[in-house]
Amino acid sequence: MKKMALFLAVSSIISTSAFADFYAGLKAGPSFNVGKAPSTKNRNAQTANAKLPGAGIAALAGGVLGYDQTFTNNFYVGIEGSVLKHSLNNTALAMDIEKHTLQNKAMYGADLHIGYKMENDIIPFVSLGVTAGRFKVSYFQADNLPTASKAKTILGFTPGLGLKYSMCDKWMITSHYQYFMGKKISASQTTQASPSSSLYLSQQIRQHHVTLGLAYKL
Repeated sequence: MKKMALFLAVSSIISTSAFADFYAGLKAGPSFNVGKAPSTKNRNAQTANAKLPGAGIAALAGGVLGYDQTFTNNFYVGIEGSVLKHSLNNTALAMDIEKHTLQNKAMYGADLHIGYKMENDIIPFVSLGVTAGRFKVSYFQADNLPTASKAKTILGFTPGLGLKYSMCDKWMITSHYQYFMGKKISASQTTQASPSSSLYLSQQIRQHHVTLGLAYKL
C-alpha cells in the first residue's frame, strides 16, 4: 500500500506539469579566487613566510546544457551541466626573486536548481552542484626553473543562487552566483642546495563564480 501511495503521489506531481524544456546556451563571467594561502615551509629563513597566490580574478566562459520543468503550482526544478574555459593564472612574488603560481584552464560542473516561478516569467532559484577543475600550483626561482610543482583534479561542491527570465517563448537569460569549495592542492620538493632542505607549499581552492547566460529552448 505504501508503494502504491508513493507511486500515485509521484504520478500526480508529474501529471500537473505545466511545461518542460531542454535548453542549450552560453554563459560567461568572472571568478574570484579567495582561498587562504598557506606559507611555504622549511626552505630558508628569508622565504619561510612567502605566500602562494590568494585573492585573484580570472574569467569563465563556455557552454551549458540543461532541462527545466515548472509545475502548475509554479514550483520549478532544473538540471544544468556546463563546460567552461577558465583563465586562472594567479602569481605572487616573494622578495622579487621567487614566484608562486596557481593555474587552471577549465571547469566542468553539474547543478540542481530549485525555485519558484513568479510573474513576468521570472524564476529565482537556489542551486547545489559539483564542479571540477585541473589545478596546478608551482614554485619558481629567479631563473624560472620550477623547484616544486603539482597538478591535481580538484572536485568541490558549488552552492549558489540565481535568476532566470524567459522571453519570446524560446529565449532565456540567466544570472548565477556559485561558491566553489574545493580541497587543497600541495606540492613538495627537496632542494639541491647545500645543505639540502625540503620545500612544502599548499593552496586551498575557494572561489566565487558570477556568470550571465543566454540560452535557447530546444
